[in-house]
Formats: sequence, structure tokens, C-alpha cells
Amino acid sequence: MLQPPATRDRFELLATAYLQELLAGTSPTRGNVDAVRRELERRGVKGRPRAAADCPVARYLQSKLPEYGRITVGSSRCTAPGLGTVPLPHTLSVFTRAFDAGMFPGLIDR
Repeated sequence: MLQPPATRDRFELLATAYLQELLAGTSPTRGNVDAVRRELERRGVKGRPRAAADCPVARYLQSKLPEYGRITVGSSRCTAPGLGTVPLPHTLSVFTRAFDAGMFPGLIDR
């Protein structure tokens, strides 16, 4: 099956949808980073702290959007090479900072 071309608009649309999918189990008014941790564990996604292309959220997005290459995730946004960035929802920003600080050892890929 042919995939549509990897464009900025398509990346923004799909990345936003997949980020929201990770948040499905969190509170709508106040994010819950532990719910994000549980969802990533349920999906078997692990990562490396302080590695923008290898954190669990980046690896999750890369598994969903392989046509966009090495997606990176920082504390406030995710980026596809040459296609721009998508802001991270607050809960995922908090999760990313907590993961980088070692708060979720069960998600660290050893």
C-alpha cells in the first residue's frame, strides 16, 4: 500500500494525534505522568534518558511514523528532520523532564 508523502502538514497532524493517544488515560484537566508511564510500559516502549531521539516518547513516535526518520523529542516539542516541530502537551513535557531525571527506571532501556 502506498503511503502519502511525508509532508510538514501530515507530520503535524499525525504526530499531534499520536501524542494525544498517549494521553488518553490521563485526566483531561490535569495531566498524569504516571498514566503516560503505564501506557508506554503497556506498549513495551523504553528509552534512554537525555537522548532526544531515544527517549520513550520519541521511540513511540518513530514506531508510528517511520517515514519521518529520526524524530526527536525535547522538553517542549518533537521534531521531524526538515519538516518542523510539534509542541508537546504539558503532561508529556513534564513526563519527558521526569524521565530524563531518572524518575521512571522501568522505562530505561539498558
